[in-house]
Amino acid sequence: MKLEIFQSWKMKVGHLIIVVLVMISSINVPKYVFQFLTRKDEELF
Repeated sequence: MKLEIFQSWKMKVGHLIIVVLVMISSINVPKYVFQFLTRKDEELF
């Protein structure tokens, strides 16, 4: 029983980590794009 609970807990943690990574990447990508665009604008002016 304990082994099954541990395996299900590991899977839940794995899913949580994947969700967090996806959230972080989806937040960071627009931020990097925005920084890149603002840098290009600053260099142009």
